[in-house]
Amino acid sequence: MDHWGKNIEAVADALFGKPTSSKKDELRYGKRGSLRVNTDTGFWDDFESGEGGGTLALIKREMGLEGKEAIEWMRTELKLEIEDRAPEQRSERRDQRDQRDQRERPAPAPAKPKQDGPKPKIVKTYDYVDASGEFLFQVVRMEPKNFLQRRKPRKDDDPNDIKNGWVWKQDVKPQVPYRLPELLEAIADERTIFVVEGEKDVDNLWAMGVPATCNAGGAGKWPEELTQYFRGANVVIPPDNDPQAKNPRTGEPRFHPDGRPVLPGQDHAKLVASKLEGAAESIRIVSLPDLPEKGDTSDWIAAGGTSEALYRLVDEKSYTATEYTAALDLAWLSKNFKSKFGAVVWGEPRTAQQKYEYIIKGLIPRRETVLIYGASQSGKSFFTQDMAMAVSQGGEYLGRKVRRGLVIYCAAEAGSGFVYKRFAGYAAGKGLPDDVYLPFICLTKKFDLFGNDQQVTELIAECKYWVAWWNATYPNDQVELEAVVIDTLNKVTPAMDEINGKEVGLVMSRLDRIREELNTGLWLVHHMNASGTGPRGHTSLYAAFETAIHVGRYDHTEKDAPPKIKDGDKLRDRRFTRMSKQREGEDGEVTDFYLRGVICGYDEDNEIIPGAVVEWIDTPKSREADKTVQESGVQLTDQRANVYRALLRAMEESGIAAPPSLRLPKAITRVVNRSYWFAAYRKYYAEDDSEDAVKKALQRANDFLIRSGVIGRDNPWVWITGKRVRGEARMIAAPEQETASQAAPVDEGDPVDQKTKPIGSSSTATMRRWSSRKWS
Repeated sequence: MDHWGKNIEAVADALFGKPTSSKKDELRYGKRGSLRVNTDTGFWDDFESGEGGGTLALIKREMGLEGKEAIEWMRTELKLEIEDRAPEQRSERRDQRDQRDQRERPAPAPAKPKQDGPKPKIVKTYDYVDASGEFLFQVVRMEPKNFLQRRKPRKDDDPNDIKNGWVWKQDVKPQVPYRLPELLEAIADERTIFVVEGEKDVDNLWAMGVPATCNAGGAGKWPEELTQYFRGANVVIPPDNDPQAKNPRTGEPRFHPDGRPVLPGQDHAKLVASKLEGAAESIRIVSLPDLPEKGDTSDWIAAGGTSEALYRLVDEKSYTATEYTAALDLAWLSKNFKSKFGAVVWGEPRTAQQKYEYIIKGLIPRRETVLIYGASQSGKSFFTQDMAMAVSQGGEYLGRKVRRGLVIYCAAEAGSGFVYKRFAGYAAGKGLPDDVYLPFICLTKKFDLFGNDQQVTELIAECKYWVAWWNATYPNDQVELEAVVIDTLNKVTPAMDEINGKEVGLVMSRLDRIREELNTGLWLVHHMNASGTGPRGHTSLYAAFETAIHVGRYDHTEKDAPPKIKDGDKLRDRRFTRMSKQREGEDGEVTDFYLRGVICGYDEDNEIIPGAVVEWIDTPKSREADKTVQESGVQLTDQRANVYRALLRAMEESGIAAPPSLRLPKAITRVVNRSYWFAAYRKYYAEDDSEDAVKKALQRANDFLIRSGVIGRDNPWVWITGKRVRGEARMIAAPEQETASQAAPVDEGDPVDQKTKPIGSSSTATMRRWSSRKWS
């Protein structure tokens, strides 16, 4: 790396802002990432323009600064520590750089053979003088068209550089504006100064009595030392009407790193205006009317333009630099403009206005944000997956038309278990054959939307890949990305304070970026707050969403609560979805469902892998279920039921044979240490609750269950007495007349059915979880 290469990252950040992407030794800038900076070699490459070089070359291209000016800019503006180097050091470094260039940069294309043609000749010269009229250098117009600079020899010039009494170099410092003495006199007389692009335009304007000047070197250059001569001046800049520049190597249109087209003449006008800001009294930009493509001020004069018409244009149709940039952007964007924000002008015919689109008609808007929230074990993930799968298949969902498309489901909470159980459970429950491929991609690894902006970029890139992959793999089934699902928010924002509005706002801005760059809908699964009144966290979270859906479970202990749903010989909790917010439709709509038990498959021991699938209660299949079945037993609230179910899980996972010292009834064969019970509750039902909330819930439920005779306790042991609990299975032996097949397993929120195994398996072994035999 050369002396300047170590500063290339700081220079690129100052010129273009923060990189759009980065990886080891490589930074990308610009909307398309077309400008690459190699921090190891200190070189940059612009894939749009085909240009490249080192740090100083980048400053020259973007700022028009060379040599000492570029170095001083790095010192003063970027506060970089730049050491001066002796000539021998520069020579040595230059040799090293040249050697490195030969090694690292690609070999140049073979030079084209020289074409026969006329010998270049001088057709016009323009003298540049200082304030006193002393000659400094000349700009020389050549034919074929080219512009060179030359000056008179100095004592320290190499004799080999002197040709016919001239040194042909652009090394005069400091630079001055063209026709400087006249310029200074016009400014002193408070006359308006026109800054144009070339010397020919300057001379033609002076011929009409209009004060004018320009810089040497043409468009894209404005050395800092020129600005001092314009202090207090009223400046007007008429830009050339240049078309978009093209890459000389590929012929492709060139763009700035921020996506704007490269328009040499117009860009030069904005450059000059920015350089004169703070020095000139006023700065206006005026577009000369009816200029041909590549036309300039001289073309306008030749077509009949007069000084009176010019000053009238300045009075009536000139712009500030900001206004000009806006007008230029509008002119460019108007060529292929489509509003990114769904703009509609009042008065447009209704048929011309863009309709409000839905993915699921009347329920889920297209390309908007959707919040799906509910308490732990409410079924919100099952419901979200059910909707997402409906989108991947199309057709109808709850009697509503569905727009088919690709869904990318980020299962940050369930991880690979989502694929293992939910995929199989859905296929079993909906009757999908194994050989069916659907545009549904599940991402199973967690990521960080709060602390890592780079992962946002990577997620966007991965989603784009999967869209391209699907459409390339299935050319007869072309789809668009209709939804990115994130399940759940807290799993992808591990360090975010959910009640901190600033931190929530940061995450929401990144979610918006995902939605906007992918041009898709974004569905976010989130938890309910402790009071059960809405989604957890800062109020700005709920406000930011177009649509919000609350998923919950009915409290079957309430007098007017609807009954549970019969699923074979089991009873399932009735659940609901409520449209709590619908910005462009009616909210408040409630639809009931339950989680029907299914068999996902069989494990290595030939035992059932249980699962569940959403079954809507207003569907013909669910109406066949007996909705009015009741059973006797102790009635538990949802929270107490979860504590009880946690005990069932603990008994299954960590229970041991009842010690004889407890002298329990023969029917009670299993006990568990209460620490495993409490741990199971935290793991399965209260993962996101505070320690204090967990302790209170366990204490209240423990006391009630003991008073009700449902459980027994002799510290540290806890056991289940066998007393019936409404809607729950018993872990003890059934009476002798009750066969194993009659024992009903528990509804744990996510059904865990133990149905009939393949022919030849033992029914006794099948029901081992629920029987009274000792567990090994």
